[in-house]
Amino acid sequence: MKAILVTGANSGIGLYTARRLLSNGFFVYAGIRNSERFGVFHKVENSEVIKLDVTSQDDIDAAAEYIGLQGRGLYGVVNNAGIQRFSKMNTIEDKELYEIFETNVFGPIRMNKALAPLLIASKGRTVAIGSISAFRPCGGSGIYGMSKSALSSYVDSYHQEMQEFGVHASIIEPGGYNTNIITNADNESLPDEVRESIQTKLRTFRFAGRPPHDIADAVLEAMTAEFPKRRYMVVPRENQAKTAIMSALTKVAELNSNQEYEYTNDELVKMLEQLLDESSSE
Repeated sequence: MKAILVTGANSGIGLYTARRLLSNGFFVYAGIRNSERFGVFHKVENSEVIKLDVTSQDDIDAAAEYIGLQGRGLYGVVNNAGIQRFSKMNTIEDKELYEIFETNVFGPIRMNKALAPLLIASKGRTVAIGSISAFRPCGGSGIYGMSKSALSSYVDSYHQEMQEFGVHASIIEPGGYNTNIITNADNESLPDEVRESIQTKLRTFRFAGRPPHDIADAVLEAMTAEFPKRRYMVVPRENQAKTAIMSALTKVAELNSNQEYEYTNDELVKMLEQLLDESSSE
């Protein structure tokens, strides 16, 4: 039975993912920061809770050592733990800025570094939960988008470096699903009228959103497919997919425009067709 460690496993995407992996024959190490939430996996077969705060190197080192001693190895890591903070770029406090990068970026980096020997031994896989916010600006949420953009770039480089060891890295980039990450966000640094507007949108979002089953399915595919994708976009609404794709294409258009080696429209279309063919054949 292959073992997978899921961070932030006590709620939201992490909990749905852990349950999906368990129901598909994996042993799950449920990484949970708050010991008061351990009970969510009480007497759940083929699971074990590990106290794990991804901002704590001591916690990460202890988890890596403990898993190594259990004798079942480690096939996968799901770097899910993440936080959101709403703030304008010019008003965010350094404390909030460091906090979000400590969790969303440095956490996965620390995790993969500590668990690399186990992943290499199993020729395993590591998956990070990103966001389509990495592709498009969103008012009051720019710092979060920055952290997910940095995470996406990190996973690209990590995958390239780990290929020689047989380890595959993927990133899941979801849209707006109904999870606790948004409602848990600290909005105190925003002006009252901005905070009130955001809270109104959040109440509407929570009512209209849907649980992250699709994200859990994408993680499962990344862990089980013979040829997993490098990047999975998973969104609950078509307009989110269109916005993310258009944002990515806008950057291509801006990069290409008025530069020394500018490509024609036909050449760009040919490149895109080639990339689509390669993606569909993976």
